[in-house]
Amino acid sequence: MKKQRVISSLLALSLAGSALAQDIGVKVDGEEVPFPNQAPIIKNQRVLVPLRGVFEEMGASVSWDPRNRSVTAIKGSDRVYLEIASNEAKVNEVGHQLDVAPQLRNGRTLIPLRFVSEALKAQVSWQSEEKRVLVASEGGDNLQPDTDKNSQSFTGFIRPSQPSIYMQGSHRLEDSSGKLIVLLTGNRDLLERYLGKKVTVTGKAQETVEGNQTILTVEEVSGL
Repeated sequence: MKKQRVISSLLALSLAGSALAQDIGVKVDGEEVPFPNQAPIIKNQRVLVPLRGVFEEMGASVSWDPRNRSVTAIKGSDRVYLEIASNEAKVNEVGHQLDVAPQLRNGRTLIPLRFVSEALKAQVSWQSEEKRVLVASEGGDNLQPDTDKNSQSFTGFIRPSQPSIYMQGSHRLEDSSGKLIVLLTGNRDLLERYLGKKVTVTGKAQETVEGNQTILTVEEVSGL
């Protein structure tokens, strides 16, 4: 009887995990992407999605090479290459490190959504309350984020960020000890003008699924 209770508990946990995975939705240019065979998952705070579907909705061609278990996504002149279980990726032949490697699950290939999307020049937004990823294939016009509730202000010192595939041309807002308060993006000229100064920055904030970080699209900067 005890063994049966343990098995039942493990089964319940497994089903709960599956339900949690099913809760993650993805919209591309405002259209919900169906996942009939394998739902997106979150691993190490990265969203991974099945190989096809999302990227084909973005207008990319996606191919799978079973010989070396590799994935290639191509859109226009951009080419992304990944291998199963490898943290090494290539974007237009330039090497990048992945926090989470592509993986196989239930016979399906799962690849990191944000990395591949942004490598193909799409914009990605995370809606934490709905557990939904919004993807705009041609940039930010179709993200349709929630409106006024995302407007926030932060006070700190503006510093340059190291460029990455996730945050090209971004800046950081730090406290006096150099601890990150928020990542900044948007009006680069405005941010550069206040570089190194203590300011209050206001704009549209969104959580990223990649850790407890917030990205603020800057609308206003006021010096202190």
